[in-house]
Amino acid sequence: MANKIVEDIIIGYKQKFIDAFQSSLEKHDRVAMGTLWQSVNADIKVFGQKIVLEITMEDYWKYVEEGRKAGGKMPPLEPMLKHIADRGERWNPAAQNISKFTKNKKGLQVARKKPLDMNTARKTLAFLIGRSIKKHGIKPTHFASEVMDSILLDAFKKDISIAVGRNIKIEINRDIKQ
Repeated sequence: MANKIVEDIIIGYKQKFIDAFQSSLEKHDRVAMGTLWQSVNADIKVFGQKIVLEITMEDYWKYVEEGRKAGGKMPPLEPMLKHIADRGERWNPAAQNISKFTKNKKGLQVARKKPLDMNTARKTLAFLIGRSIKKHGIKPTHFASEVMDSILLDAFKKDISIAVGRNIKIEINRDIKQ
Protein backbone atom coordinates (compact mmCIF):
# COMPACT_ATOMS: atom_id res chain seq x y z
CA MET A 1 0.00 0.00 0.00
CA ALA A 2 2.75 2.45 0.96
CA ASN A 3 4.69 1.82 -2.27
CA LYS A 4 1.51 2.39 -4.29
CA ILE A 5 1.73 6.17 -3.80
CA VAL A 6 5.37 6.26 -4.94
CA GLU A 7 4.61 3.93 -7.84
CA ASP A 8 1.73 6.20 -8.97
CA ILE A 9 4.07 9.19 -8.99
CA ILE A 10 6.63 7.26 -11.05
CA ILE A 11 3.92 6.18 -13.50
CA GLY A 12 2.83 9.83 -13.78
CA TYR A 13 6.37 10.94 -14.62
CA LYS A 14 7.08 8.07 -17.04
CA GLN A 15 5.57 9.79 -20.10
CA LYS A 16 6.96 13.18 -19.04
CA PHE A 17 10.51 11.78 -19.19
CA ILE A 18 9.89 10.14 -22.58
CA ASP A 19 8.52 13.43 -23.93
CA ALA A 20 11.46 15.38 -22.48
CA PHE A 21 14.06 13.11 -24.14
CA GLN A 22 12.21 13.25 -27.48
CA SER A 23 11.86 17.05 -27.28
CA SER A 24 15.56 17.37 -26.53
CA LEU A 25 16.41 15.27 -29.60
CA GLU A 26 14.15 17.48 -31.73
CA LYS A 27 15.70 20.64 -30.29
CA HIS A 28 19.17 19.42 -31.31
CA ASP A 29 17.90 18.33 -34.76
CA ARG A 30 18.78 14.67 -34.20
CA VAL A 31 15.61 13.01 -35.47
CA ALA A 32 16.46 11.95 -39.10
CA MET A 33 14.06 9.02 -39.63
CA GLY A 34 13.30 8.92 -35.91
CA THR A 35 14.94 5.63 -34.95
CA LEU A 36 16.48 7.02 -31.76
CA TRP A 37 13.45 9.25 -31.11
CA GLN A 38 11.05 6.30 -31.41
CA SER A 39 13.25 4.02 -29.31
CA VAL A 40 13.04 6.21 -26.18
CA ASN A 41 11.10 4.19 -23.63
CA ALA A 42 10.62 4.13 -19.88
CA ASP A 43 9.93 0.95 -17.90
CA ILE A 44 8.92 0.68 -14.29
CA LYS A 45 10.42 -2.26 -12.44
CA VAL A 46 9.58 -3.26 -8.87
CA PHE A 47 12.14 -5.19 -6.82
CA GLY A 48 10.53 -5.74 -3.40
CA GLN A 49 10.67 -2.32 -1.71
CA LYS A 50 12.67 -0.82 -4.59
CA ILE A 51 10.91 0.83 -7.55
CA VAL A 52 13.05 1.71 -10.58
CA LEU A 53 12.22 3.94 -13.55
CA GLU A 54 14.50 2.70 -16.34
CA ILE A 55 14.95 4.85 -19.47
CA THR A 56 16.05 2.87 -22.55
CA MET A 57 16.90 3.82 -26.13
CA GLU A 58 19.03 2.68 -29.07
CA ASP A 59 22.67 1.94 -28.21
CA TYR A 60 24.08 4.73 -30.35
CA TRP A 61 22.51 7.38 -28.07
CA LYS A 62 25.90 7.83 -26.41
CA TYR A 63 27.44 9.03 -29.70
CA VAL A 64 24.62 11.54 -30.10
CA GLU A 65 25.05 12.58 -26.46
CA GLU A 66 28.84 12.75 -26.23
CA GLY A 67 29.78 13.21 -29.89
CA ARG A 68 32.96 11.77 -31.30
CA LYS A 69 36.50 13.14 -31.18
CA ALA A 70 38.38 13.96 -34.36
CA GLY A 71 40.98 11.39 -35.33
CA GLY A 72 40.77 7.73 -34.48
CA LYS A 73 39.09 5.19 -36.73
CA MET A 74 36.52 5.81 -39.42
CA PRO A 75 33.01 4.67 -38.53
CA PRO A 76 31.95 1.38 -40.16
CA LEU A 77 30.50 1.62 -43.68
CA GLU A 78 27.23 -0.23 -42.91
CA PRO A 79 25.90 2.31 -40.36
CA MET A 80 26.81 5.11 -42.76
CA LEU A 81 24.83 3.40 -45.56
CA LYS A 82 21.90 2.95 -43.18
CA HIS A 83 22.13 6.63 -42.22
CA ILE A 84 22.00 7.65 -45.88
CA ALA A 85 19.02 5.34 -46.48
CA ASP A 86 17.26 6.81 -43.40
CA ARG A 87 17.77 10.34 -44.69
CA GLY A 88 16.07 9.30 -47.92
CA GLU A 89 15.39 11.81 -50.68
CA ARG A 90 17.36 14.55 -48.94
CA TRP A 91 20.61 12.71 -49.69
CA ASN A 92 19.83 11.52 -53.22
CA PRO A 93 21.04 14.75 -54.88
CA ALA A 94 24.42 14.31 -53.17
CA ALA A 95 24.65 10.71 -54.39
CA GLN A 96 23.52 11.76 -57.89
CA ASN A 97 26.15 14.50 -57.90
CA ILE A 98 28.84 11.94 -56.99
CA SER A 99 27.61 9.59 -59.70
CA LYS A 100 27.77 12.27 -62.44
CA PHE A 101 30.80 14.37 -61.48
CA THR A 102 34.35 13.93 -60.22
CA LYS A 103 37.30 16.24 -59.57
CA ASN A 104 40.31 16.36 -61.86
CA LYS A 105 43.95 16.75 -60.80
CA LYS A 106 43.54 20.52 -60.55
CA GLY A 107 40.56 20.13 -58.19
CA LEU A 108 37.99 21.26 -60.77
CA GLN A 109 34.66 19.47 -61.03
CA VAL A 110 34.26 17.63 -64.33
CA ALA A 111 31.65 15.25 -65.71
CA ARG A 112 32.47 11.57 -65.39
CA LYS A 113 32.97 9.77 -68.66
CA LYS A 114 30.94 6.87 -67.35
CA PRO A 115 28.47 7.75 -64.54
CA LEU A 116 28.54 5.57 -61.43
CA ASP A 117 25.53 3.45 -60.57
CA MET A 118 23.55 4.77 -57.55
CA ASN A 119 24.68 1.92 -55.27
CA THR A 120 28.34 2.78 -55.84
CA ALA A 121 27.54 6.48 -55.47
CA ARG A 122 25.88 5.81 -52.09
CA LYS A 123 28.90 3.80 -50.94
CA THR A 124 31.16 6.65 -52.05
CA LEU A 125 28.99 9.14 -50.15
CA ALA A 126 29.09 6.89 -47.06
CA PHE A 127 32.88 6.73 -47.31
CA LEU A 128 33.11 10.51 -47.61
CA ILE A 129 30.83 11.06 -44.60
CA GLY A 130 32.86 8.55 -42.58
CA ARG A 131 36.10 10.23 -43.57
CA SER A 132 34.67 13.60 -42.54
CA ILE A 133 33.63 12.16 -39.16
CA LYS A 134 37.13 10.74 -38.72
CA LYS A 135 38.73 14.06 -39.60
CA HIS A 136 36.36 16.51 -37.86
CA GLY A 137 34.50 14.36 -35.33
CA ILE A 138 30.87 14.91 -34.31
CA LYS A 139 29.79 17.68 -31.98
CA PRO A 140 28.16 16.48 -28.76
CA THR A 141 24.52 17.42 -28.14
CA HIS A 142 24.22 16.54 -24.43
CA PHE A 143 20.52 15.90 -25.04
CA ALA A 144 20.26 13.31 -22.24
CA SER A 145 22.30 15.34 -19.73
CA GLU A 146 20.04 18.28 -20.50
CA VAL A 147 16.97 16.26 -19.49
CA MET A 148 18.64 14.79 -16.40
CA ASP A 149 19.73 18.27 -15.22
CA SER A 150 16.34 19.80 -15.93
CA ILE A 151 13.56 21.18 -13.77
CA LEU A 152 11.60 18.00 -14.56
CA LEU A 153 14.08 15.85 -12.62
CA ASP A 154 14.03 18.29 -9.69
CA ALA A 155 10.21 18.18 -9.62
CA PHE A 156 10.33 14.38 -9.81
CA LYS A 157 12.74 14.19 -6.85
CA LYS A 158 10.61 16.61 -4.84
CA ASP A 159 7.38 14.69 -5.48
CA ILE A 160 9.05 11.36 -4.64
CA SER A 161 10.52 12.70 -1.40
CA ILE A 162 7.12 14.10 -0.35
CA ALA A 163 5.47 10.75 -1.12
CA VAL A 164 8.15 8.81 0.76
CA GLY A 165 7.76 11.20 3.70
CA ARG A 166 4.01 10.55 3.73
CA ASN A 167 4.66 6.79 3.59
CA ILE A 168 7.00 7.03 6.58
CA LYS A 169 4.37 9.00 8.55
CA ILE A 170 1.72 6.42 7.66
CA GLU A 171 3.98 3.55 8.77
CA ILE A 172 4.93 5.30 12.04
CA ASN A 173 1.25 6.03 12.79
CA ARG A 174 0.36 2.35 12.14
CA ASP A 175 3.12 1.19 14.47
CA ILE A 176 2.04 3.59 17.23
CA LYS A 177 -1.60 2.48 17.00
CA GLN A 178 -0.63 -1.19 17.28
